[in-house]
Formats: sequence, structure tokens, C-alpha cells
Amino acid sequence: MPRLTLLCLSVLPFLSAITASAHLTYPAARDFGVFSGTVPRTATITGQMTKNFGWADGTDADFGHQDDQRYFKFTLGEALTISISISSLDPANMLPAFSLYSGVGHAATDPNNPDYDGASITQQYLTSLGSPTREGAFDALHTWKIANDPATSFADLVTLTYMGHAADGTSANYGLAPGINGDGLADGFVTAAFQLPAGAYTLVVGGANYTTQTDATARGFTATVSAVPEPSSALLAALGLLSFGMIRRRRCASGMA
Repeated sequence: MPRLTLLCLSVLPFLSAITASAHLTYPAARDFGVFSGTVPRTATITGQMTKNFGWADGTDADFGHQDDQRYFKFTLGEALTISISISSLDPANMLPAFSLYSGVGHAATDPNNPDYDGASITQQYLTSLGSPTREGAFDALHTWKIANDPATSFADLVTLTYMGHAADGTSANYGLAPGINGDGLADGFVTAAFQLPAGAYTLVVGGANYTTQTDATARGFTATVSAVPEPSSALLAALGLLSFGMIRRRRCASGMA
């Protein structure tokens, strides 16, 4: 077999791995699972990697490449208060940030056809937005859309509806885009809580170092999602009746009824 053919065959698996890693995916290792019921629950995912600028790059007008962050998903079976915490394993070189969206990409229902920047419909949609030319589909501070290869029209785009975000540090590291919720302390840790209705959610984690976009090194972090169920109306009513009953018993015991 000619050497050139052998060389091409030898690099195909490597190229395939690069292509696969660039899609918006939710492997089992990045699925927090379902939060429901009346018992608080905490789930932590370790061993994840991301670029130190990926989230911050998505805060400006030309968006960011979708493959410069890490994507997670979780599902709420009922209304819950969710706390999200991200800890960098290399805070000297990567300050974390995250954005939370309602909805999930195609990979959640069709793992063989995940979404990515290079999909034809994604490119057509980004072009339709006008100036400036978009670097990619990821928007850290707003609702955004993306498609996969089988998509044939804008109706096939997945919509990730912006719910909120949090960033480690200050504008000195994450840049000057308006509306960024920075925690004011660049220490490699960021956390925030959200009150959310039942549904499926996408958590996007990336680096908050806007000025280091030539550094392609991936750095580690740990992500934790904690859920505290909202008290239901029935529970609140029951607690009210219980309190009323206790008051009446006390009054009766004291001869005041």
C-alpha cells in the first residue's frame, strides 16, 4: 500500500476524534441526571477540561466558538432552587464562568447527530444575523440557536433559552461586555443560585479570561449542582393548619378558648 495512503489512514482516527470533540454533546460523564422529590440532592462532576477563555469569548457581539466550552445537562422534575458551583483546578491560569439555559441540544435526544458551529443551517442562521460576522454560535449572555447536519431549515435550529450566568473575578479578566455578573474575587471559584421551573437545562462552563484567546491549553475544573425543592402550596397550607392547631391547643390549655 502506498505510503501516502497509509499516512492518510493513520490520521483518520485522530481527525475523527477532533471532529467529535467539537460538537455540542452530553456524554454520561456530563449528565447530572434528574432532580425531583422533596429530598435535597447534590451532584458533583470532576475530571472536566475547558479552555481558559471560552466563556468570556462568548460575551462579545461576535459570539464564541461552540467548542471552546464544556456542556452539561440536568433535568428538574418540579420547581426547584438550584445552586451551581464551579471550581478551577488551576486558578492561576483558568478562572471559571458559566451560563445556564433552558433546553438542550439535539445530542440529548439524538446522540448520533449533535449540534455544532459548522453545520450548514447554523452557518446560514449566523449569517442572517448580519454584522458583525460571528466567530461561532455560543452567546454567553443571551438566548442562542444552533443546528446539526440533518437540519434543513431554521425551524430545525435548537433554541437554548438564557436563564442566567455567573463569572469569577472582575472586568479585569472577563472583559468589558455590559451586564456580566462577576463575583469580584478572582480566586478560581464561582457560584450562583437560580429558581427554576420543571424542565431540561443546559449548563455551559468555560474560562473567564478574555485576553488569553491564543492559549488553547485545556484546564481542569469541578462542577457541582445542588437542588432544594420549593415548598408546595399543599405543604404550606398544612404547615399553616398545624401552626393554627398548636396555637388553639395552647390557648385551650391556658383557659383562654
